[in-house]
Amino acid sequence: MPQPLANYALALLLGAKDQTLYADNPKIQELGLIHLFSLSGFHVAFLLALVRWLGRRLGLYREITLAIMAVVLPSFYWLTACPPILVRAVVAGEGRILRQAGGWRVDPVTIWSWSLLVALAVHPQILLTVGGQLSFALTLALTLMPATWPSWQKGVFLSVLTFPIIVAQQYVWNCWQTVANLLAVPIFSTVILPTVLVAFLLVPVPGLAPTCNWIVASFDQTIAWVGSWPGQVVVGALAWPVLLTLFCLPWFAIGANHRCRRWLVSTWIVVLLFGWTTVRWRSTGEYTTFDIGQGDAAVLREPWNRSVTLIDTGGKVSFQRPEFGQNSGNQSPASQAKSQEGLARSVIVPYLHALGIGRINTLSLSHQDQDHLGDARVILTTFRVDQVLVPAGLPNQPAFQRKVKPYLNGAKVVEGTDQVQVSHLPLKILHPFQPGIGENEDSLALAGRLGPLTLFTAGDLDQMGEAAIQAKYSNFRPDIVKFGHHGSKTATNPTVMATWRPKYGLISAGRDNRYGHPNQETLETARANQMIVYDTRRQGMLRYVYDLNRKGYFEVTSSHDLTDPKKSN
Repeated sequence: MPQPLANYALALLLGAKDQTLYADNPKIQELGLIHLFSLSGFHVAFLLALVRWLGRRLGLYREITLAIMAVVLPSFYWLTACPPILVRAVVAGEGRILRQAGGWRVDPVTIWSWSLLVALAVHPQILLTVGGQLSFALTLALTLMPATWPSWQKGVFLSVLTFPIIVAQQYVWNCWQTVANLLAVPIFSTVILPTVLVAFLLVPVPGLAPTCNWIVASFDQTIAWVGSWPGQVVVGALAWPVLLTLFCLPWFAIGANHRCRRWLVSTWIVVLLFGWTTVRWRSTGEYTTFDIGQGDAAVLREPWNRSVTLIDTGGKVSFQRPEFGQNSGNQSPASQAKSQEGLARSVIVPYLHALGIGRINTLSLSHQDQDHLGDARVILTTFRVDQVLVPAGLPNQPAFQRKVKPYLNGAKVVEGTDQVQVSHLPLKILHPFQPGIGENEDSLALAGRLGPLTLFTAGDLDQMGEAAIQAKYSNFRPDIVKFGHHGSKTATNPTVMATWRPKYGLISAGRDNRYGHPNQETLETARANQMIVYDTRRQGMLRYVYDLNRKGYFEVTSSHDLTDPKKSN
């Protein structure tokens, strides 16, 4: 089948979502339409309706049709590899079938309760998953909501109810989710599902697949178009009491009078604003080195979010020739770009969103290597970036032209040397001294005060570069040194370290990397200068927190620290 019809068929009929489904159209997730593509009560209801329709067309007795439906449901559950989220829908469906067959009067809430008990017996952790939370919350809400409510009111209520569940997972909320769901659900059930089913069953018919694919592609493009509208709000990682309150309050509105509902709405808004404010405006700042494998990326956030600086983005380093990539010829441009991404989308983006950050004042790219600027596209297309700081001469390089320039989206490019003062940047440029060609020897070196300590970070600057900085800035003494080139022996000058004598050393390197980083000589240099070394390979993300009272401390994982103290600490 052509795309996107093939991905829709895999997801909707077999529950096997291909990785390109969301890569080709990430707005499906942003608009909260994931539930349409996850096998659930929606698909079970469609399946039962289809069996009932076929039974009528074939003139089967009602009892025989119900018996077939009772067999089809567990068969469908088995065929789709028994997903946990489908347990509730299957149990609820069987309960409705038994009620119709025996004429029993079973309360819908009782059926919902039994489905929850069976689901917990089969998958005890189902309520710890987002799918389980959404499934049971939405079905209970649909059961309890008054039938007199208009469709728009039901849609708003369901959006408010799911808000804390989605925000707890994604930290962002798209204002168009309610509209998208109100419009997409009826179209999906009456047009898209039947189209996909017909294409799947009658795929040999000439001309049918392209026609069905055009219908599905039109729906897919409409989702992308709606998702491109301005309206995504970065909420942040709300505290669990706030999330719990936001989830519980809407339930009281179901049976409340008008005056009580107004009070509930006001309370809900006040709680949300309180949680949102505490996330976005924190009195502490931080310098965090991300654990992104063999690459560099760190964020410097000043207290009260006065400025946010992202230093490098990491990127996927691959030695495989493109023409030998599996199915590379069948991939869409979006899928190919996705396959070349590092961990920025899964590590950096969620972390910044959790802090309530939707705008980056400065994106600093130290040099042109893939493991430093390879994921610039992800950052530039996800956040509003005011300016991109690069070493003077880098914008002329092919790597910048290909990986950064097409995605600037209005961001200002600043070419830096130690003579350039960059606005809204709490760090000073120490290197390069003059415009170069953007290679490692021209790597950006930045330094600045983080509360009581001074930071020095320099990308992949080599030993000669460090010596040049020490010679030019003879009074400079950093307390924290981000080791250059992932701890390579060519990037840490023992003489310079002996002069600076920093207290802490930070290493960003991938676990079991093929380069052997960090090098033993670098660790010996750190040990000789009595440095405390933190390493992303051993301790994951490295976070230094400080405040305006010149107090600071490190937050690192130490309980499972395998770093040899004889070599590094």
